[in-house]
Amino acid sequence: MPVARVVIVTEGTRTEPEYFKIFVRIHGARTVEVVPIGLGGDPRKVVERAIIELSELRKDPLGGKDSVWAVYENSSTTRKSSRTTILLRLDGDALP
Repeated sequence: MPVARVVIVTEGTRTEPEYFKIFVRIHGARTVEVVPIGLGGDPRKVVERAIIELSELRKDPLGGKDSVWAVYENSSTTRKSSRTTILLRLDGDALP
């Protein structure tokens, strides 16, 4: 049984969630449950959904080791080679 959950909310609906599923298949996840959520949409919606997921995890009294990540691409530039993938870990202590 997993000891912790890692919820990953991604901007992409297919590719990014599949990366995380492949990671679990390759490395195994006996102690960690990885939950990829392919949301789609803009980065703001990804972060907003991640905050909702974190709020839900905080309701679980056994969720002390759980974490939520938001993954999206910084596409503020038109040059594809200059784009950066942003990984943002949400800290439960930062929420009211």
